[in-house]
Amino acid sequence: MKTTGQRWHLRNRHELNAFIEHVEQQWADKKYPTVLFMKADRSSQQNRYIYALYSDIARQTGEGIVETKRQCKLMYGIPILRGSDPAFCSWYDQNVKRLPLEVKLALMDHLPVTSEFSTEQGTEYIDTLLKEYANRGYYLIDPR
Repeated sequence: MKTTGQRWHLRNRHELNAFIEHVEQQWADKKYPTVLFMKADRSSQQNRYIYALYSDIARQTGEGIVETKRQCKLMYGIPILRGSDPAFCSWYDQNVKRLPLEVKLALMDHLPVTSEFSTEQGTEYIDTLLKEYANRGYYLIDPR
């Protein structure tokens, strides 16, 4: 089946009502929609905040944003994924763990880490970055 149509994020009553109205109109027009329920992933707000943290960390450490993102993904994101996904943990341990640090950092440009996070894992990642960089003496603003 070819994927077509729209994606709906139902985060509040207004969005739910708009979705219901849309489905009812589809039915009235004899266009019967297929609905797919998907697991919630990282929120767009979390995504924006993670990238803001990378930028803030890079500014304060004097490292580039690419280097900062790589380090954060490797040092803090990979452990979150390894802890929650036994298959990923096994793959990582067999294929990546013994590589030199420089190679692992470069691999972070190509290995999905934070994009695989659930909302809860995204929160854990943000909290970890805030804690770890505070322990190093950097002040990162937490808008929550």
